[in-house]
Amino acid sequence: MKKYLFLALMVAFSSLAFTACGDDDDDKVRPEDIENLDFKYTTDFKESGNQMILTVKGTAAGVTMTQVWTATFNGDVLASFIISETYPNETLAKAAYQEYMEDKEKVSISGKTITRDWTEEYAELNRATMRIMLQSIAEEIKNQHLK
Repeated sequence: MKKYLFLALMVAFSSLAFTACGDDDDDKVRPEDIENLDFKYTTDFKESGNQMILTVKGTAAGVTMTQVWTATFNGDVLASFIISETYPNETLAKAAYQEYMEDKEKVSISGKTITRDWTEEYAELNRATMRIMLQSIAEEIKNQHLK
C-alpha cells in the first residue's frame, strides 16, 4: 500500500503544479505563466454510495485550477478511477495533454477538460485502501499550507 500512496502523492503534486482553470481570458494565461504561480489549495473528500470523490481546487493570481478524482466501486472492487481537470483555456489543456501523452497515460481531451483514466494502475486497490489513499492526499495538500 505504501507504494500506491507514494505514487499517488507524487503524481498528485506534480500534476497540480502544472494545471489551472478559470472562466475567462483565454489568451492571457499561458503554460509558462502557470509554472510560476504559487497556488493555494483546498480539498473536499466525499463518499456516497459506490463513489469516492476528491476535489482539489487551487487558486493563484486570479487563476483557479480544479481536479476531480472519482473512484467508482462494484462492491469492494474498483470499477473505475478517473481524474478530470479543467483549464482556463484550450492552450493550457493541450499543453498538459501533451505532457500526459509523453508519459503514456490513458488520457483524452475535450475543449478545456482533460480526463485521465487510472483504473488499470490502481485496479488492485479495494475500497478501504482507496479511501485511505484519497484522504491522505487531501490531508497532505492541506498540510502544505500550514507550514
